[in-house]
Amino acid sequence: MATRKISFIFLIVFCCSFSVFSQVKFSEIAWMGTQHSTYDEWIELYNNSDNDIDLTNWLIEAEDGTPHIVLSGVIKAHGYFLLERTDDTSVPDVAADLIYTGALENGGEKLYLKDNAGNVSDYVDKWYAGDSTSKATMYRKDFSIEGTDPNAWETSTEEYAVGLGTPTNSQQSSSLVKPDWLSAYLSNHLETTMPSYGPKDMERVLVNLLNSAHTSIYFAIYGYSSCPTVLQALKNAIDRGVDVKGVVDCYADGWFPYPDTQTLINALPQGSIVADFDDRTMHNKFFVVDGEYVWTGSTNISLTGIDTEYNSNFSVLIHNSDLANAYETEFFEMFNGAFHDSKTDNTPHRFVMDDNSVVECYFAPTDNARDNAIIKAINHSTKTIDIRIFFFTDTAIADALIDAKNRGVQIRVILDATGAESEYSQHNRLRDAGIQVKVENWGGKEHFKAMCVDNKVVVMGSQNWTGSGNWSNDENTLYIENAYLARQFEQDFEKAWDSIPDIYLTEDPAPESQESIGSLSDFLDNDHDGLVDEGAPEELNNVSEELGAINVYFNKGGVATVASTGNVLNQHVNLENRLIKRINQAQYSLDIATYDIDLPALVDAIIQAKVRGVNVRVIADSKDYLPGESRTYDLHCISIEKLIRGADGVVGTSDDIPVFSDSPIFAVEDSSKRQQYGLPANPDGFPYVTVTVGTKDRTGYMLCEGEKKSNGNYYSPGDQMHNKFVIVDEKWVWTGSWNFTINGLYGSENNMNSGILGGNTNNAVELYSTGIAQAYTLEFEEMWGSSTQIPDPDNSNFHGRKTDNTRHLFNLNGTTVEVYFAPGDNPLSKLQDTIANDADYNAYFCIFAWSDQTMCDELKYKYEGSYDDMVGTLTGFDIAGVFEHLYWNQWWSASVDMTGRTASKTSDNNPNIRWANPAPVYKDNEDTMMHHKYMILDVNTDSDPIVITGSLNWSANGNDSNDENVLIIHNANIANQYYQEFLGRYFQAGGNIKKYIDPTTSVNMPVPNIERISKK
Repeated sequence: MATRKISFIFLIVFCCSFSVFSQVKFSEIAWMGTQHSTYDEWIELYNNSDNDIDLTNWLIEAEDGTPHIVLSGVIKAHGYFLLERTDDTSVPDVAADLIYTGALENGGEKLYLKDNAGNVSDYVDKWYAGDSTSKATMYRKDFSIEGTDPNAWETSTEEYAVGLGTPTNSQQSSSLVKPDWLSAYLSNHLETTMPSYGPKDMERVLVNLLNSAHTSIYFAIYGYSSCPTVLQALKNAIDRGVDVKGVVDCYADGWFPYPDTQTLINALPQGSIVADFDDRTMHNKFFVVDGEYVWTGSTNISLTGIDTEYNSNFSVLIHNSDLANAYETEFFEMFNGAFHDSKTDNTPHRFVMDDNSVVECYFAPTDNARDNAIIKAINHSTKTIDIRIFFFTDTAIADALIDAKNRGVQIRVILDATGAESEYSQHNRLRDAGIQVKVENWGGKEHFKAMCVDNKVVVMGSQNWTGSGNWSNDENTLYIENAYLARQFEQDFEKAWDSIPDIYLTEDPAPESQESIGSLSDFLDNDHDGLVDEGAPEELNNVSEELGAINVYFNKGGVATVASTGNVLNQHVNLENRLIKRINQAQYSLDIATYDIDLPALVDAIIQAKVRGVNVRVIADSKDYLPGESRTYDLHCISIEKLIRGADGVVGTSDDIPVFSDSPIFAVEDSSKRQQYGLPANPDGFPYVTVTVGTKDRTGYMLCEGEKKSNGNYYSPGDQMHNKFVIVDEKWVWTGSWNFTINGLYGSENNMNSGILGGNTNNAVELYSTGIAQAYTLEFEEMWGSSTQIPDPDNSNFHGRKTDNTRHLFNLNGTTVEVYFAPGDNPLSKLQDTIANDADYNAYFCIFAWSDQTMCDELKYKYEGSYDDMVGTLTGFDIAGVFEHLYWNQWWSASVDMTGRTASKTSDNNPNIRWANPAPVYKDNEDTMMHHKYMILDVNTDSDPIVITGSLNWSANGNDSNDENVLIIHNANIANQYYQEFLGRYFQAGGNIKKYIDPTTSVNMPVPNIERISKK
């Protein structure tokens, strides 16, 4: 045992020694000479270790013998060593550490760097970069790979006195050594794609800092979102007795910019976090630990900020008690209730570090960081300014930059694409002045608020270069004179600058577009328009025309990385185009039951089918007119009238399409609106009548009749004909959650005209089955009142007057499909039984409206083994879901029960049976509606994967009153396609999908047997 231990120690010592020696590398080679002379060659070395290294008797030698250089002197840790040929004039103004003789061949050299024992420390076998015309050096950009790898090198672009390069000697490089008091962290955003999860390097550093806290942690952050390791570190600190206090931003109405901020508040002791409750922004991102350490910068404690590093960010960790005291003073000013202009300029601003570096600190809105830090640095510049900024609207800063440009300073700016869209952005003004400005085309944000001046001064912090940033928000800005920090910034700047195509020196990529790489598949609202990935290209990956086909279409994107083999979902699909394509294939029959229709192209396709000789029948919901929905109502009625008029626009001709409804539909009489949408000024040709609808008389031009009562009057339009199905040639059935409307798919007429899918979130299913088509036809004709082309108002049955008269079970090439219609078939009872009897492992759902208590209770029993209020123990059954945000807080919503909240009221049908273990369910966060009505059971298991989908919301109205249709599809691939879509919606809503997308994590573990018991 002793021998093995000694050998192991020797191995460690040997490896460490070798590692130190091998860290000295060629860093830059001017093999082409300089603009002054081709003989003025120079070589630079870099020590990538933490130790000074004596270079005595080290060698640089070419394979052909020239040059052969014996080294002497010391290269500092993380320092440089400059060798100049013949004399000390090769690099003006930079003293050589060593003079050598012997020329480098322009055609290339095999050049070795050897230590004093003859071991090769580095080796270059050719000139992989550099330019003899511009005298640009071969610059080492990556020390982690061998010098013989072309990827280790690039051609220099930075100017020095006699060419392009960055010659640095040992004296200069001493200022580039990392100081003990400072660490810099720049996000690795260029390599991040979404969805993704951390923690990554920056978050790990912050967590380590928090875990090291002994006495206090005081933080001021914009908000909190999906950084569980940070939250756990704060909770652990509290458990250790550390004093943890925080300040967060909050709108005046009590809502948080990041909804998960409430999770942070709930996790810490009451009163330990204070919110500003002001529509002005508390925009800081700083932590003060033990009165010694300050963490600050641009990095939000969020999923896209510090956790995944999807956004580009810059933070520093500074060890200095005086600076920490200033930040604590600022913190407690806010913690005690003074935000924004209630604060005072009450902290020192200038701090001198042990190495004589200067740090200045300014807080907004009291300290005027714009003039005292940003403009001051610009005005003192003499050579270069490089800027990375999220928003830049301040004209005074722009003026200072233009002045600097005019006195010869070289300036480059990287601006966020969202910031560039601001009408007040200064970037085009800078471009007009001859300043190079690139607008980034990344998926994530350029979230820096930083600048480097003359490779020695860095200005950075949380403050955007805007009026509100300087004069309104709570912010912090640091002005730091330190060459090491400047070098860190510049190295990252070069990578970022090079990653942006030069076309964006003059053009601005849209932040959510194909121009911005990854922005159409990240499930984020990059352009802050309330929509997500709306411009993504359509992907049709699984479409079949074979008998028994089941094609599923989603108008939004999914997480395709979880697709089973060959089973990527059809995503970002233009549902209108797909339906029109199917309608265009109709040869003899087309039956349509639609809750709503106002899509001009779809209306035209239906009319053209009639012109081709197809027998077309349309059932449309009559709608209960609501003043707030007048536009939607009018467009629906206008579209119905167009269908009835047919291609010639004349009522009573052979191309008229018969339309029927659950209650009469009347024409829009506003002549200007009619003409706007291509109708005659007056609804001539339709009967002008007074009829009894429900209990009231209605007078107007009747477009079509509705179901009649036995007394000859019409039923009221109070209940909904809520179907969205189409039957083509008695073999294809189209159905799902999608209403045939502009809002349902596009969101606006402008989007429709541009082909942008900015509407509600929906799915559609089409099935090739004569049996299923027959069932839907029977349902259609029960409402139509006949099997002919002419509807029969006296024989029709809608809503609760229908019966269970269709077949329900079908086999499509081995796939069982169940079909149910409401109200006659009581479909909710089928869904309840399916959950109770068939779900063994998991249930994932997206739902527009859910009030049915029994479905909710059956899931509760699966999840926590009890039907009782606030009783239950987790069983291992996995549940996740997304609710439409409009109904998230409604007392009747299942979202209230599932999250363990107490409802504001109850009823016999909704007794508020709360879950003892709140389920991970979320409300969607898009401005448009999340209109799905689907649930996936036992996906990716060896059980019976099932999808429940259709037009039915899980409510009493949907089940007992409305005309609806539901599919229950028993198919693993279909379930997996819905699962891909679900993960997109769940991630987008704020749910954590890490365990679902990580192949090393199993989420389908067997669930303990739960004996089903009767509900109380």
